Amino acid sequence: MVLGKKHMIEAPVYVSQQELLAKPLSLGVDINGSHDILPTEEAAQKSAPFAFDLGREFELTQKFGNTYKRHFMENAHYYAKESYGRVPVSEYEHKIIEKEDGGVTLTLGPDNQSARDCYLAPAQDPSKPDWYKKRSMGDVRWVDAIQKALSGAKEGDTFIDLSPTEFNVTVEERKAWGYGYHSFARIHRVVVENGQKKLVSRAVRNYLDAPEQEELFEKLAGERVGVSEMLGVVAKVDSGTSQGHIKALSEELYKKTPEGRKIVPPEEYVKNVKSEQEMERELKKIDTWLTVVFEMMQRGESPAKIVSQFRGWENAVSDYVEGKGDLKQFENITLDGMREAVVSGNPLLTKFVNREYTPGANGCGLGSGFLEDRKEEAMTYESLTKAEGNCPEIKCGNKEKRCNWTASESEVDEIVSGRLTKCPKCGWKP
Repeated sequence: MVLGKKHMIEAPVYVSQQELLAKPLSLGVDINGSHDILPTEEAAQKSAPFAFDLGREFELTQKFGNTYKRHFMENAHYYAKESYGRVPVSEYEHKIIEKEDGGVTLTLGPDNQSARDCYLAPAQDPSKPDWYKKRSMGDVRWVDAIQKALSGAKEGDTFIDLSPTEFNVTVEERKAWGYGYHSFARIHRVVVENGQKKLVSRAVRNYLDAPEQEELFEKLAGERVGVSEMLGVVAKVDSGTSQGHIKALSEELYKKTPEGRKIVPPEEYVKNVKSEQEMERELKKIDTWLTVVFEMMQRGESPAKIVSQFRGWENAVSDYVEGKGDLKQFENITLDGMREAVVSGNPLLTKFVNREYTPGANGCGLGSGFLEDRKEEAMTYESLTKAEGNCPEIKCGNKEKRCNWTASESEVDEIVSGRLTKCPKCGWKP
């Protein structure tokens, strides 16, 4: 069963930057809607954001401690599945927070961060190209539409939306920003766990061209929507709609696509595709390594050390996906054994840690790292050195939090080189 037009939920459509800036600012724009003014194009260097922001993970680990560990592990697994394993179906979730006025807010993480705010940030980032910011506004419209649809929703209610690739942008440009050949059809279902409503989503990957994207949406929602307006449109569908049904429709449409228009991804995109179940099983074999990275963040170790270990973990995952190695060598290493291996520089790990790093890519960006550090000025001896007797030390100057961090020799080197720009324990900057 497919529900028709009356079940379509749309937020206001995107208004181009040129149209908005042509209006006198005195007229104002509703900042609570989807027509937020996008920043003017600046000459700032454009660089893709990290697909996995270790700075954000560090911040949440410092704030929530052990209670954040589960979220960190899940986030890292999701990143690996989408960016390296290219799993055909990825799962993720949002909390549904019901307000007194009957409205709904979607949130992420243990601090219930607004999903809308998360998706709005890149749309307002002047370092992003116009097409990227426009696409990010599509994600904001999706939040507006799904929140509207979820008001009064019951367990089992099901919604779909499509996230087509940017057909009007070259593949080379898309790939440079973590996008590429593929698109997603997404199915969202309301579930209740321990009294908390959640929106559990599954993104089904496909390689359909623009006309077939429109046909897929019509088959699922009973309404034709142009591919250029599609991102952000939500449709309520029968609760029996499944990811298997969506996958079967996508495959049927792909077969029917004329050869001259058929999107054929490179061999490396499809030859090593992993299922979510297989990736989850294999990733658990190296969870001790991820756990040690989490503990490093808890202790407030330097960003450079955290990044090097996390990227080593990524390199091991990449080798497994590409068939260059397996992860059996890690599955019998205890947590204590992994801690010792990291501290001692065991060759089992250093061959991955010290190797050239090729970042994984998804729609959030490229690779992993501390996103904020890209835009910060370096700390200096002058700004951090405090005299302690006859021995100068670099210490944190955060008097409010009474942070007791003191730089080690390796961290001093990182400060001097500009790689460490803030206190790795509390985040204070001079």
